[in-house]
Amino acid sequence: MANEIGLSQLTATVPDIVRQTALKARYAKAKIMKKVLTVDADVAKKGDRVSLPLMPSLSVNDVGSGGSVTRQQLSVTAPEVVIDKHKECTVDVEDIATKQSAISILKEFSGAMGAALAAQQDSDLGALYSTLTGQTAVGSSTAPEPMDDDMIRLARQFMDDDNIPEEDRCWVFSPSAHNDLLALARFTEAQNTGFSRGVQVEGGRISRLYGDEVIVTTKVATTGSARANLYIHKEALGMGTQKNFSITPLAKVQLSEAVTGSVLYGVKVVRDNHGVVVYSLQNAST
Repeated sequence: MANEIGLSQLTATVPDIVRQTALKARYAKAKIMKKVLTVDADVAKKGDRVSLPLMPSLSVNDVGSGGSVTRQQLSVTAPEVVIDKHKECTVDVEDIATKQSAISILKEFSGAMGAALAAQQDSDLGALYSTLTGQTAVGSSTAPEPMDDDMIRLARQFMDDDNIPEEDRCWVFSPSAHNDLLALARFTEAQNTGFSRGVQVEGGRISRLYGDEVIVTTKVATTGSARANLYIHKEALGMGTQKNFSITPLAKVQLSEAVTGSVLYGVKVVRDNHGVVVYSLQNAST
């Protein structure tokens, strides 16, 4: 039909359509990213740096003779995250598809673009386990065993012993570690938990362990036969990202329309004692 609208007619609005949908999809699909410090900044190129402001810890002192006090220098630290990752995702849509519904096709593909970016950023955050060394790791990376309650409680103890705030802690489990825990009666059977039912929620997933939120993701790093699960406070890891995706309609060279989205970001261990790596056995399916 002569009045059909394709990408060629939508060139001016393509960046907005794709960016908004991709940003929403990126946040909705992210798991680890939602549990760490994040900052969006005006980033122009690789090598740029963004700061993550952190409040210092304060101490309590005795009041001295004559009412004297100990003055503490209150200075906010700001670890810098180097923007060293430049990722792109390009979609190529055949002309026949765009003629059927240009806007809906764009939204569908841009949603997938945002989800793909979220998965990549989660992978990059999970890979930081190797530099999260402020706490002793639980379990063995070379001779790992299935995840169990002893490992959970030991990781919690390490954080408690170091006075890491209980608020904003969470577990990041691989599917195999989560499956190991589902096999433990103390977490899943009401007669053992003391509650009206086990800790499982809709879909049979563990939602909390000893008060801490649980997320399950395939983006937990693998090393040999072990999965590097994480028990982290929000300030353990950080990520800096450019404020907006760069969205560019590409030149038409065939019977299709292409749009590429790219983004600059970086990840970093911010406080290495605010997280514990918990190694567990990777089973054959995960």
